[in-house]
Amino acid sequence: MSKSSDARWQLTELHEPDHAYRRLIGELDALMQSLYPPEANQLTAPEAMFGEGCRVYGCYQGDILCGTVGIVFAEDYIEVKRLYVAPAARGQGLSRRLMGELIGVAAACGYSQIKLETGARQPEALGLYRKLGFQPCTAFGNHADHPASLFLCLSL
Repeated sequence: MSKSSDARWQLTELHEPDHAYRRLIGELDALMQSLYPPEANQLTAPEAMFGEGCRVYGCYQGDILCGTVGIVFAEDYIEVKRLYVAPAARGQGLSRRLMGELIGVAAACGYSQIKLETGARQPEALGLYRKLGFQPCTAFGNHADHPASLFLCLSL
Protein backbone atom coordinates (compact mmCIF):
# COMPACT_ATOMS: atom_id res chain seq x y z
CA MET A 1 0.00 0.00 0.00
CA SER A 2 1.15 3.48 -0.66
CA LYS A 3 1.35 6.15 1.97
CA SER A 4 -1.84 8.08 2.54
CA SER A 5 -2.29 11.20 4.59
CA ASP A 6 -4.59 14.00 5.57
CA ALA A 7 -3.75 17.30 7.23
CA ARG A 8 -2.84 15.61 10.53
CA TRP A 9 -1.96 11.99 9.89
CA GLN A 10 0.17 9.88 7.60
CA LEU A 11 -0.68 6.19 7.23
CA THR A 12 2.04 3.87 5.96
CA GLU A 13 3.14 0.24 5.95
CA LEU A 14 5.90 -0.48 8.47
CA HIS A 15 8.75 -2.83 7.53
CA GLU A 16 10.54 -3.49 10.82
CA PRO A 17 9.84 -3.40 14.55
CA ASP A 18 11.70 -0.15 15.21
CA HIS A 19 11.90 1.70 18.53
CA ALA A 20 8.65 3.62 17.98
CA TYR A 21 6.72 0.44 17.15
CA ARG A 22 8.19 -1.40 20.15
CA ARG A 23 7.20 1.54 22.38
CA LEU A 24 3.58 1.38 21.26
CA ILE A 25 3.44 -2.41 21.54
CA GLY A 26 5.00 -2.16 25.02
CA GLU A 27 2.18 0.22 26.02
CA LEU A 28 -0.37 -2.19 24.56
CA ASP A 29 1.15 -5.17 26.39
CA ALA A 30 1.13 -3.26 29.69
CA LEU A 31 -2.53 -2.37 29.16
CA MET A 32 -3.48 -5.97 28.35
CA GLN A 33 -1.58 -7.26 31.38
CA SER A 34 -3.43 -4.76 33.60
CA LEU A 35 -6.83 -5.84 32.25
CA TYR A 36 -6.54 -9.62 31.94
CA PRO A 37 -4.95 -12.55 33.77
CA PRO A 38 -1.74 -13.93 32.23
CA GLU A 39 -3.44 -17.03 30.80
CA ALA A 40 -5.92 -14.81 28.91
CA ASN A 41 -3.27 -12.67 27.19
CA GLN A 42 -2.63 -14.07 23.73
CA LEU A 43 0.05 -11.55 22.78
CA THR A 44 2.10 -11.73 19.59
CA ALA A 45 5.77 -10.74 19.81
CA PRO A 46 6.63 -7.56 17.86
CA GLU A 47 9.12 -9.42 15.62
CA ALA A 48 6.50 -12.00 14.65
CA MET A 49 4.32 -9.32 13.08
CA PHE A 50 7.02 -8.61 10.49
CA GLY A 51 7.35 -12.19 9.29
CA GLU A 52 5.99 -13.91 6.22
CA GLY A 53 2.22 -13.65 5.89
CA CYS A 54 1.97 -10.49 7.98
CA ARG A 55 1.77 -6.75 7.43
CA VAL A 56 1.91 -3.87 9.88
CA TYR A 57 0.56 -0.36 9.34
CA GLY A 58 1.34 2.74 11.34
CA CYS A 59 -0.28 6.13 11.66
CA TYR A 60 2.08 9.08 12.18
CA GLN A 61 1.58 12.66 13.24
CA GLY A 62 4.71 14.30 11.91
CA ASP A 63 7.46 11.83 12.80
CA ILE A 64 5.65 10.39 15.85
CA LEU A 65 4.08 6.95 15.51
CA CYS A 66 0.67 7.31 17.19
CA GLY A 67 -1.12 4.10 16.19
CA THR A 68 -0.57 0.70 14.67
CA VAL A 69 -2.40 -2.39 13.46
CA GLY A 70 -1.17 -5.73 12.14
CA ILE A 71 -2.61 -8.20 9.67
CA VAL A 72 -2.01 -11.93 9.58
CA PHE A 73 -3.04 -13.63 6.33
CA ALA A 74 -4.65 -17.03 6.96
CA GLU A 75 -5.89 -19.38 4.27
CA ASP A 76 -9.47 -18.09 4.17
CA TYR A 77 -9.48 -14.96 6.37
CA ILE A 78 -7.36 -12.06 7.55
CA GLU A 79 -6.76 -11.66 11.27
CA VAL A 80 -6.47 -8.28 12.98
CA LYS A 81 -3.56 -8.13 15.43
CA ARG A 82 -2.20 -5.51 17.80
CA LEU A 83 -4.52 -2.57 17.07
CA TYR A 84 -3.42 0.25 19.35
CA VAL A 85 -3.52 4.03 19.46
CA ALA A 86 -1.43 6.00 21.95
CA PRO A 87 -3.56 7.68 24.66
CA ALA A 88 -2.60 11.21 23.53
CA ALA A 89 -3.89 10.50 20.01
CA ARG A 90 -7.22 8.86 20.91
CA GLY A 91 -10.58 10.32 20.00
CA GLN A 92 -9.44 11.45 16.55
CA GLY A 93 -10.52 8.48 14.44
CA LEU A 94 -7.15 6.75 14.13
CA SER A 95 -8.44 3.28 15.06
CA ARG A 96 -11.19 3.61 12.47
CA ARG A 97 -8.63 4.78 9.90
CA LEU A 98 -6.28 1.88 10.65
CA MET A 99 -9.17 -0.60 10.46
CA GLY A 100 -10.30 1.00 7.19
CA GLU A 101 -6.85 0.36 5.74
CA LEU A 102 -6.98 -3.24 6.91
CA ILE A 103 -10.46 -3.76 5.44
CA GLY A 104 -9.26 -2.29 2.13
CA VAL A 105 -6.25 -4.62 2.07
CA ALA A 106 -8.47 -7.64 2.81
CA ALA A 107 -10.85 -6.75 -0.02
CA ALA A 108 -8.01 -6.01 -2.47
CA CYS A 109 -6.43 -9.39 -1.67
CA GLY A 110 -9.72 -11.22 -2.31
CA TYR A 111 -10.56 -12.15 1.28
CA SER A 112 -14.20 -12.28 2.36
CA GLN A 113 -13.67 -12.44 6.14
CA ILE A 114 -11.73 -10.55 8.78
CA LYS A 115 -11.44 -12.07 12.26
CA LEU A 116 -10.07 -10.87 15.56
CA GLU A 117 -9.71 -11.85 19.20
CA THR A 118 -10.23 -9.21 21.87
CA GLY A 119 -11.37 -8.92 25.46
CA ALA A 120 -14.55 -7.78 27.16
CA ARG A 121 -12.76 -5.08 29.19
CA GLN A 122 -12.10 -2.86 26.18
CA PRO A 123 -15.39 -1.01 25.60
CA GLU A 124 -13.99 1.51 23.11
CA ALA A 125 -12.53 -1.21 20.92
CA LEU A 126 -15.72 -3.25 21.12
CA GLY A 127 -17.75 -0.19 20.13
CA LEU A 128 -15.55 0.38 17.09
CA TYR A 129 -15.81 -3.25 16.01
CA ARG A 130 -19.61 -3.17 16.36
CA LYS A 131 -19.82 0.05 14.31
CA LEU A 132 -17.72 -1.61 11.60
CA GLY A 133 -20.11 -4.59 11.51
CA PHE A 134 -18.12 -7.27 13.34
CA GLN A 135 -20.24 -10.10 14.77
CA PRO A 136 -19.42 -12.77 17.38
CA CYS A 137 -17.87 -15.98 16.08
CA THR A 138 -16.16 -19.07 17.50
CA ALA A 139 -12.48 -19.34 18.43
CA PHE A 140 -10.20 -19.66 15.40
CA GLY A 141 -6.60 -20.32 14.46
CA ASN A 142 -4.23 -20.90 17.36
CA HIS A 143 -6.32 -18.93 19.87
CA ALA A 144 -7.26 -20.60 23.12
CA ASP A 145 -10.94 -20.33 23.98
CA HIS A 146 -10.70 -18.41 27.27
CA PRO A 147 -13.64 -16.87 29.19
CA ALA A 148 -12.00 -13.43 28.92
CA SER A 149 -11.70 -13.68 25.11
CA LEU A 150 -14.21 -12.51 22.58
CA PHE A 151 -13.95 -13.65 18.97
CA LEU A 152 -15.38 -11.44 16.24
CA CYS A 153 -15.75 -11.70 12.46
CA LEU A 154 -16.58 -9.27 9.68
CA SER A 155 -17.90 -10.57 6.36
CA LEU A 156 -16.91 -8.43 3.38
